[in-house]
Amino acid sequence: MYVERARLGLGPLIRAETLEPLIHGEMQADTADVLANLLSAFAQTPVVWALFDETDRLRASNEAFRTAYFADLAECRTWADIMRDNFHAERGVIVESTTDIECWLSSVGSRRGQEGHRSFESDLHDGRWLQIHELALSNGWILVFGSDVTALNASNREVRADRDTALNASRTDELTQVSNRRHIMSRLEAATEAAPANSDACGAVGLIDIDYFKAINDTHGHQAGDEVLIQLARLVRADVRVGDAFGRVGGEEFLLIMAGATKAQSRDTLERLMTRIRALRPLEDHPEVAVSVSIGVTDLRPNDTPNSVFQRCDAALYRAKEDGRDRIVEDFSGQG
Repeated sequence: MYVERARLGLGPLIRAETLEPLIHGEMQADTADVLANLLSAFAQTPVVWALFDETDRLRASNEAFRTAYFADLAECRTWADIMRDNFHAERGVIVESTTDIECWLSSVGSRRGQEGHRSFESDLHDGRWLQIHELALSNGWILVFGSDVTALNASNREVRADRDTALNASRTDELTQVSNRRHIMSRLEAATEAAPANSDACGAVGLIDIDYFKAINDTHGHQAGDEVLIQLARLVRADVRVGDAFGRVGGEEFLLIMAGATKAQSRDTLERLMTRIRALRPLEDHPEVAVSVSIGVTDLRPNDTPNSVFQRCDAALYRAKEDGRDRIVEDFSGQG
């Protein structure tokens, strides 16, 4: 049975049966009515809410969200597309202290979907303040909901905003605006603790190193080297799943944590990244400069620690360099 969301202001059709696991006992006979009333309530509430899929595309929302964020549900745009368009139109969320929206997107995007729940405040160009909650689901989707807190004491709002800014800064690499070493290693620790003992979809971790990075610094200067780091970090962050953790562990090395990915999925992700990185031309004044990376990747295993995972990645990365660079070397347990 299908329930029409369009008449409720929620967009296309949704299959009621997909929610049956959430409904138990005598309620099963009334699934359609329950779902219709649920969607109606979601459509009418002044609380903003939206649902993004594992690629961070907007899949459902209510009118309150679309009004606040100028989001057209029919376009199925990504969160980054919505924020980017609003920035240039000077509407929606106020992006402070930067004229570089891509830098801001890389920074904020590195935090989306990384924790089960996070809460923060956003101020809008229309003068409102919203208390936003993001709930990361186990399948990689993100539920966003928030309420208007404009009427709360302004000084308290500013204190909370300053706290959020300080917390984000402590987790972010200053140059590339992705997770810093401390934060990405904390995500690795969380991934090892959450990895299932018996599953092909236990997850994988890749250590990415830019090939011949010293030559770029020596030939074009350290500012050019910094720009290579920035552009590569933005490319990777924008290309991987919203729930994947990505950060700089030092120098020209980055760590990508693909929690819950199968070996085949991690291979596809890394091969796609390799292709996109080879096509990257990060230096506007030197379009002839191309970059490549070497990657060592391993799976998450029972009783793993962050140190054991990192050591396997590092050993595989060393072999990739020894074998000629610009390649992926795997250290996977068993077959798959």
